[in-house]
Amino acid sequence: MKKGDDLRTIDFGIDLGTTNSAIARQMGVHTEVIGADGDVLLPSIVHIGADGQVMVGREARARRADDTTNVAQEFKRLMGTGEQVPFSNGRSYSPEALSAEILKSLVRRAEASFGSPIDAAVITIPAMFQLPQCEATRRAAALAGIAQAPLLQEPIAAAIASVGSAELRDGYWLVYDLGGGTFDVSLVRSRGGRLQVIDHDGDNHLGGKDLDRVVARHVVGLIRADGRIGAFERNDPVYAETFGRLRLEAERTRIALSDAESADLHVEAPGHAAFAVSIERSELERLIEPILGRTVQICQAILARNRLQAAQMNRLVLVGGPTQTPYLKTFLAAQLGIETRHYVDPTQAVVIGAAIYAATQKVNVSRSVSSEALSAEIAYEAMTNNPRPMIAGKLTGPRGPGAWLVGVVKDGESEPRAWSPVRDNGSFALQLDLAENRLSAFELVAQCDGKRQPLTQASFVMVHGTTIAKPVLSQSVGVMLADGFVRWYLRKGSVLPARMSQTHATTFRLVRGQSGVAVHVPLVQGESEQGDRNTVIGEIRIAAVELSRDLPAGSEVLVTLGVDEYSTTRAEAYIPALDMTFSDIVTFGLATQSGEKLQDALEDQKKRLSELERLVTGLEGPQNDVDENVQLIDDLLKDGGADERLQAGDLLRKMALMIDAIASGDRVSELAQRFRDSHARSTQLLRDGDKEIARELEAITSEFFDAVNRSDLDIAAARLKAAEAVEWRVLQREPYFWRDLFEDLLLKVQQSPRAAEGIEPIEAGKQAIIRNDLSGLIDACFALLRLLPETVAIPAAVMSHVA
Repeated sequence: MKKGDDLRTIDFGIDLGTTNSAIARQMGVHTEVIGADGDVLLPSIVHIGADGQVMVGREARARRADDTTNVAQEFKRLMGTGEQVPFSNGRSYSPEALSAEILKSLVRRAEASFGSPIDAAVITIPAMFQLPQCEATRRAAALAGIAQAPLLQEPIAAAIASVGSAELRDGYWLVYDLGGGTFDVSLVRSRGGRLQVIDHDGDNHLGGKDLDRVVARHVVGLIRADGRIGAFERNDPVYAETFGRLRLEAERTRIALSDAESADLHVEAPGHAAFAVSIERSELERLIEPILGRTVQICQAILARNRLQAAQMNRLVLVGGPTQTPYLKTFLAAQLGIETRHYVDPTQAVVIGAAIYAATQKVNVSRSVSSEALSAEIAYEAMTNNPRPMIAGKLTGPRGPGAWLVGVVKDGESEPRAWSPVRDNGSFALQLDLAENRLSAFELVAQCDGKRQPLTQASFVMVHGTTIAKPVLSQSVGVMLADGFVRWYLRKGSVLPARMSQTHATTFRLVRGQSGVAVHVPLVQGESEQGDRNTVIGEIRIAAVELSRDLPAGSEVLVTLGVDEYSTTRAEAYIPALDMTFSDIVTFGLATQSGEKLQDALEDQKKRLSELERLVTGLEGPQNDVDENVQLIDDLLKDGGADERLQAGDLLRKMALMIDAIASGDRVSELAQRFRDSHARSTQLLRDGDKEIARELEAITSEFFDAVNRSDLDIAAARLKAAEAVEWRVLQREPYFWRDLFEDLLLKVQQSPRAAEGIEPIEAGKQAIIRNDLSGLIDACFALLRLLPETVAIPAAVMSHVA
């Protein structure tokens, strides 16, 4: 927002990236990515000299070669941790402080272009960012002077930028977002202009940086094999700057191989002649294929989880600079069988989508408007499928007597198409004509007795053809209990904003005024019922000094946790025995472990796997995945940096889950995943008045996981069937469900051997949709279901009700 002008919407969007960042502004129907010195991308690099002078972007990047230890980059992957980035001048800075310098530089760039201070902007985050990372991003914005900074998931921003293509107007598609430091994949459904992100997956420690890392490791291996330098270890301070330059050379070489068939990489080590290594494009492809394979596995998992086949995908939309690697498109198309394309410049798609979204977000930071100015309060739907929507409003400020009229001037026109009278109380209503399937810009104008009157806060935009459903939570949030298991508050896939309350009991007597924390519960994100298989993201705590009196063991504590659509978290606790409410009880922070502890944890998991190999046969497939993880973790621990340790910890949790799955058997994993999916869908559809159904589902959930923990798979299967029956009951109330189901069944029947038998029910279903005849549509769906074999992927809750 520009302070003091007439903008009512935020209009500025920022892509705060690991490698590069950018800022864009939506101006009417046009999106401008704001550049400086001919470059719209700002390298996310900060140099802080011995005198404390800060350089950002290209200037900082230019210092990487000659002042490596005073240059920070790729710090986005440390957001939300307690890690500090050290500089050789003796100072250390938090990742959010460094991110704030990037944001300040972007804001200055925009202010220089538009001439006014900016204190509001939409900032994008990876979909798989955990809550502490979201909070750290907000802190960075505040440090940069951005008072209003709603967060938008990057794949949603990319989808907004891409959805203008007619090819993406309807159907399912994947947004494959491979950035410099993170990987996200989002399953998107677009139907009739309604854009809905159905599911997210990804890896916060997988990106272009990791492609560079494998190139650097390859070169290090060649240098060690040569023998002239010896061990050539990264943790040797003699070679600190050499390894820094090597990473830069690896990045330069990888990018060069996008255009050339071969490139030379140069390494200079103190006291030794420079090494020159020639790398062929085919060699690069071999090196990066395992990393690309990890992204493919994540894509396959999200499709399987949503019971979708590659053939049902319209497109795979590529986003992020590393997706310009030629081999990536070939590899993805071969592995997934989905056409891959860049619909928008992959380095700008996110910031463009953020700016478009920002134009639909109203400003809520305080600003002064002259009481002498005539202004307008306008109520409208910023995104709509209605080509002729109504807006309502009210003129505020000194109006004076006379016959007042208002109208809207569309971008590119000079006069309103029609005028509408203003009522005595200042209110009015107008009908608009929107440009089809794109953004339209308007300005409200007023006149009195035929003379145009100045009007502030009069500009607004509306987008036709696209509406955005509320975002979904990308990872479940819960608390780790004393027994090591998790009690979930909000499950993956919950539509945001979401809020849940849970009652806990204190495990020991709490004494008022005692030192330390009276209530201390770890907060986790992940999907495992075992607490230590998830990421600890912080803790819920109440200081003992805040208690008004002693509390016996077993006292109730009602904790309420909520996450809004911008990933802002709020939590409070109510203790009935004290009749006291405690606010702001969550302290966020992603913990990093030492290399020694991680190495010990790795050895423990190796022992578990060795024992399983002795007891169980047929482990070849899962064991190969575990072995790959072991090698990756070993390599990361050798690299030794904070980011590498975070990534190693994440891989260790995944490795433990793989071994858990082997130990408990495939059936348990399948039942648990089916139950979570069904539970998430049911929860999303429950309404305010569905308290009885919610209690029933809560009881089924408790019984299901009790059965799983006892390894009683028969009871678990029965409870899964009961949960799917609840899902069916809530689904069948939703008209859109029957329309969606009919469209899916129509396609499946037409491709089946019994297609001829489906002609009559298909026609009956189409007519029922035209007549808005829900009963007839349901009959048509059941008729089509009976024509399909049991092997077709239809939800079990539906199939169980087919007569």
